[in-house]
Amino acid sequence: MSPGRVSLTALCLFLALQLAARAHVAKDNPEAGHAAHVEHAGSQEETNIVDVEAPDVTLLDQEGVPGRFVSDHIGDRLAVVTFTFTDCTTICPIVDGVFQQLQDEIADQLGQGTVLLTVSIDPVRDIPDRLKQRAEKLQAKPGWSFLTGEKQTVNSLLKALEMWTPDIWNHPPTVFVVDGRRHVWTRLSGFPQPNKIAEVLDRYHTARSESGGAAK
Repeated sequence: MSPGRVSLTALCLFLALQLAARAHVAKDNPEAGHAAHVEHAGSQEETNIVDVEAPDVTLLDQEGVPGRFVSDHIGDRLAVVTFTFTDCTTICPIVDGVFQQLQDEIADQLGQGTVLLTVSIDPVRDIPDRLKQRAEKLQAKPGWSFLTGEKQTVNSLLKALEMWTPDIWNHPPTVFVVDGRRHVWTRLSGFPQPNKIAEVLDRYHTARSESGGAAK
């Protein structure tokens, strides 16, 4: 872990305490749903292979470059996908922290056979320029893309992946690990540790090797 980067456990605890304090002051706290996710972070972790059919919608990355979600952004690579928004101050920084550490853990694969994709669930506000600022703040390396698009388009993707919620402040922390070539999706609910995500990626690499199709 690089200097100045706190552990995910410490960050979860800090945010849980902060949100609990806010809840006593304002019962109508819009981030109450997020607070519950943070407070129960340790018990939320769950990993399942899921049967999903992601629509091949067009999304823009932080540079404003369009690409199809399945065909281009994932392609036949391995991908780790999550969902956040820039105004979020609760679970999203934790998920961002997971990806920050993960990009270091898979540095030799990132941008090659493996990509990280962060999709904004607030596309109206999160235009490419705003996502570019977030990427720079997080020191995102090549291979980690931040995606947005038309609200209806993004919502269609969220609904297909069972990630849509009418209240973005109550969206659940979730990470998908995807093998674009074999069309396998694994859902990790909660706040998975970077090494746990890396383990799923390793299993994907092994499966590809055994089938004669190692990641490029």
